[in-house]
Amino acid sequence: MNDNRLIKMQKMAERFHKSGTVSNITMREINSLVKENKDYSSPDVMTGDRIKKFVNITI
Repeated sequence: MNDNRLIKMQKMAERFHKSGTVSNITMREINSLVKENKDYSSPDVMTGDRIKKFVNITI
């Protein structure tokens, strides 16, 4: 199950990717985080540290 915050960040990154401001490498890293998050059974596992990691990739 994916955390809605993570999905929103992924969609935002996809929009920026289409405009050329987010690289292919960054999109692969983001998509990897989303896939990794799907492996968890509970949305409660989306910790602040994981969100910070995601945000640091997108910035």
